[in-house]
Amino acid sequence: MRNISIKDFLLGLLIYCTAFILTPQPVVYPFIILIGLLSFLTQLNRKITTTELIAIILFTFSVVIFVFGINLANNADSKSILSKYFPYTVFIVTTIYFSKKVTLESLYVLFYLLVLEICVGIVEFLIGVPYVFRPSGFGSGETEYGSTNLLYFNRVYGLSQGVSIFAQKVLVSLLLVHFLTFSKKFKSILLCLILAGFLVSFNRTAILSALVFAAVYYFRELSVKKIFIIAAVSIASLYMLFVNWDLVLDQVFRGKTEVDLSHRDEIFYFFITFIKENIFFGNFAQKLWYSPSFNELYHAHNSYLETLASAGLFLSIIILILVANLVLKNKNSIKFILPMLVYSLSQYGILWGVSFFDIIFFAILWNSNNIASSMAKTSTSNALQ
Repeated sequence: MRNISIKDFLLGLLIYCTAFILTPQPVVYPFIILIGLLSFLTQLNRKITTTELIAIILFTFSVVIFVFGINLANNADSKSILSKYFPYTVFIVTTIYFSKKVTLESLYVLFYLLVLEICVGIVEFLIGVPYVFRPSGFGSGETEYGSTNLLYFNRVYGLSQGVSIFAQKVLVSLLLVHFLTFSKKFKSILLCLILAGFLVSFNRTAILSALVFAAVYYFRELSVKKIFIIAAVSIASLYMLFVNWDLVLDQVFRGKTEVDLSHRDEIFYFFITFIKENIFFGNFAQKLWYSPSFNELYHAHNSYLETLASAGLFLSIIILILVANLVLKNKNSIKFILPMLVYSLSQYGILWGVSFFDIIFFAILWNSNNIASSMAKTSTSNALQ
């Protein structure tokens, strides 16, 4: 049992609250930004490394470009004060340095809160209710909850504002159950709960990202025993897939006879066109939204398109260099962040500015070397015993 202090507990709880339905983002995000800013300034006072130098450049140019283009930007998201009056790219810096304060102990606190929410989601699904606390905008989708037998239209909210947010938490839980240390028996129980979580949240992007993670994590070191186990599971899975092929296609494509992109083709076209027309400065560090009608507002459903469209090529390159620098310093994190990068191809995952997913992404980067060191000590201790 790890020694979890009050500070670790509160930090884990604060991270969880960034995506908890009863704690509105405008209430929680200022705490994240303030802690991250203080952490950044404290680091600058101690020592300026390559990471801090790149962060300073991103921070400075974000403000300059934002001020220069504040009256030129396309800002459909008039409800967001942070997005309208501040360059969202500066919040990437504060989120990075907030994440640096995240300890392994606080990640354990967060993980258990996520497991609790998965259990709530499973109960919701079993009793046939989509939520415990009614999300704003519920029922505005293509069909009402429970109107068909398709899993996509029977997804539950857990304790989140949206079904996609709940699915995102299930994916994060899968990563953390492997990132942190648990006994084999307890880990097996947790994995069963998490797998059930993927079913009741049924987000195709999250499921694909989970499969990518499984392939990278479990295939990296293959023993003879592991090869036989994987072969047996693969053969059984392929057989079940073949026997139930029509049912699987029906579920994946939401009962439609053609590939279903959930309007992403239309959304992608808008953002790609905007990028071509505003390649260097994008939307001047203001978040770009696609608004096809008065009551519709969509982000790009792709972190890379959203970043390039909103921040422009110049700032995007600086962000890329900053993230790449952190990855190169923490190479043990690659197998954990890869599924998050894959997820962000079809969802607006990383580089939102301040978000639950961003905090986990950067916290894994900062803590990956600590995990590797801890695992090495555990292995040595077991060998001595």
